[in-house]
Amino acid sequence: MARDEAPPFARGETFANGNLEILNAATGPYGLGGINLEGKEFVFEPNADGEGGASYGLLGPDPNGRPIRVKVVRNVSGIALKPKRLVRYQLATAGINLETRVDGYTAAVGDVPAGIVDEFLPLAGVPDQDLFYLVIDGPTIGTSLTTGSVSINQGDRLVPGAGTNKTSADAGCLDSQILTGATATLANNIQNRVGRSDSITQVTTNTANVPVVVHLLK
Repeated sequence: MARDEAPPFARGETFANGNLEILNAATGPYGLGGINLEGKEFVFEPNADGEGGASYGLLGPDPNGRPIRVKVVRNVSGIALKPKRLVRYQLATAGINLETRVDGYTAAVGDVPAGIVDEFLPLAGVPDQDLFYLVIDGPTIGTSLTTGSVSINQGDRLVPGAGTNKTSADAGCLDSQILTGATATLANNIQNRVGRSDSITQVTTNTANVPVVVHLLK
């Protein structure tokens, strides 16, 4: 079995799965757990529910068998990150590599999207310091804007929507790409594209689930 086909935990789970003691470097008996997993990528086959069981969730019967590539990242935002939300990578600091940790949600079209938090996680989300799967390529579920006017059609190019800040409840949502703005706005809409809508019907409801094929620009 190839390296990227042997994930360390199932979709809908996290590394610690509630045992946060192993994540606390100050009080945990093992220090900060899972460092060796940070940044590793794995592939889930959405049509392999016969082998993977319920951990493959609702995407199991996908008729096209489109693979889903995920990356193991650590939540360092200080809050529990909700499933189906778009997040951003932590900027590089001493001793921390890029694209291994996320520090919150995207909150503006100018935020570079990292991926979407595993949609099969419980509503409580990913605890701070825990490791989780970030969907970086393939079919998944995102969340539409919490406020304002929403209009997402099948095939629409999607970008980060507006939110208050990187840890606010209205952040991490998807919006349609707009290509009629001034230079800076237009550039952000092009450069920070998340993927395209895979929703058969138009999405017009705030906070609605949005089927999306993620294909992040590198």
